[in-house]
Amino acid sequence: MTLRPLPVLTVVVFVLTAVPSLLQGLLPGLEPALRRDPSAIAEGEWWRLGTSLVVQDGGWLGTLSNLAFLLILGTFAERTLGRVWWLALYLGGAVAGQAAGVLFGTVGAGNSVAVCGLAGGLIAASIVAAVLGGLLLARREAVPGWVFLALTILIAIVLTAAQNLHGPALGAGLLIGALVRRVPTASLQPKEPV
Repeated sequence: MTLRPLPVLTVVVFVLTAVPSLLQGLLPGLEPALRRDPSAIAEGEWWRLGTSLVVQDGGWLGTLSNLAFLLILGTFAERTLGRVWWLALYLGGAVAGQAAGVLFGTVGAGNSVAVCGLAGGLIAASIVAAVLGGLLLARREAVPGWVFLALTILIAIVLTAAQNLHGPALGAGLLIGALVRRVPTASLQPKEPV
């Protein structure tokens, strides 16, 4: 049995998110102090755009599901797409989701928007890879790859129309993920020291 390398970036972001998220149970004022609050952001508290990603507003179930999805999708994205794309997808989803939150006037917190960036990117990268002849979806003759992409785009549109922050985050992941197989991998690899 071959052990796969530890998904370091996923583990680091998981710990950075899990610690404050779990501390909320002991410190009830933590989430309100760190959450995304468009009024407070408009008054200059821009740091809330970042801190609201490491606390959760969905109670224990929301916290545990967000952390679980981060581990699952994060590990898969890091192992299949690499750390650079992982970071682009996670940050892309976060930026799109947080921007939508401010635009829609939504007070809240959670890393689910960033995880939606990972999800959208994985879907788009899989479809692009299938179209370009790389990674093939199982039984793709039964359900063409574009059906999954169209369904994901539709979900992103419906969520956005309903002023749900996950729609723009999913859309950002789709756009960034569509670039994954189009950018030469060699240009993203760290350079070896001479």
